[in-house]
Order: sequence, then structure tokens, then C-alpha cells
Amino acid sequence: AGVASLRGGGVAVRDASGVTISDLLVLDGRAPLGAGVAWTNSAGSLSDLIVRRGIGEEGAGVLVDGGSFALQDGVFGENAASVAGGGLSARSDAALVDVDLLDNTAPVGAGAHVGGGTLSLTDGAVWRNAGSAGAIHVVGSVVGSGVWFGEGGDANLPADVTAQGGASYVFGAGSDFVCGGDGSGGDPGCH
Repeated sequence: AGVASLRGGGVAVRDASGVTISDLLVLDGRAPLGAGVAWTNSAGSLSDLIVRRGIGEEGAGVLVDGGSFALQDGVFGENAASVAGGGLSARSDAALVDVDLLDNTAPVGAGAHVGGGTLSLTDGAVWRNAGSAGAIHVVGSVVGSGVWFGEGGDANLPADVTAQGGASYVFGAGSDFVCGGDGSGGDPGCH
């Protein structure tokens, strides 16, 4: 992939509708925002997307910033963000089905940082992500079902899910994870 001075070192989609992308491999993207893929004020669907080894400040794998992002089948792995969202940074709505977030790093939300909107996770896996504020860090909201969180040697460090302020998250059937609170004296409830 390439290098960009601001967004989308590998792929940049901006102000577009009806976008369809399939069977795409993005490697080694470099940009401060969305090093692998920057999705800005756009709507569309993607399938079979693999984003690996992106390096940036936020959304080293993928940045979703405005519009809606829907992905069926994918991997966001080995991405490194210096601020937030190693695998994914969602500032607006994103839906991931059968997507694995693995081996990503970031101080906040190593696998995914949900800064706004709602992140929907279905039948994917979140494992071996490392950062100081959890594999998934929620400021907006997250809903999920059938999500596998790593255990033992495949565990996320330090926790699977952390929340900040008025954030909300709900994981339904088939999901089992370790929570971290927001430090305000209460955890929004996880089991």
C-alpha cells in the first residue's frame, strides 16, 4: 500500500455513495488517519477485506468517519495506532459480520475504538489485541452477538471491553468477555 499525508494510506473513500468493494487486500498503509482504509462521509458495502500492518495515529487498519460502513468477511490484523483504534476507529456507524480483529495495538481500543455512532459486531473474533484501554474501547455504543473473545494465550490485554462515560455495549448469545470499567465507580454491566 501507500503513504498519505493525512488519510487513507492504502485506500481512501470520500463523499461517495453506493460504493461496492470486494476481495481487497491492503498491506502496509501509512497515514495519520485510516492508514489502511479511510472511509469518510460515504455509504456502501464491502466484502472480503483484509487490512494488515497499517501504521498511523488513529484507525491504523480502518477509519470510519461519517456515513455508514458495512463489511461482510474480513480481517483487521497487526495494525498499530499511536493514539486509538489499532484495527478500527469508528467515529460513525459501522457493521462488521464475520470479521476478525487480531494482533492490533493501540493505547486506546487496540482492536477497535468506538468514538461515535454504533459499532455492530456479528459472528467475528476479537483476540490478541494489546493496549492500555482494552481490545474494544467504547465511547459511543457497541452491539454484538456470536463474537468470540480470545482466552488464555489468545487473550486481549488488559481487557476485552472498556467503556468511558455514558458509553453502552451489549453482547448477546455466544459472546463471553472480560470487562473493564470507566474508572467512574461503576461498570455499565457485563457478564
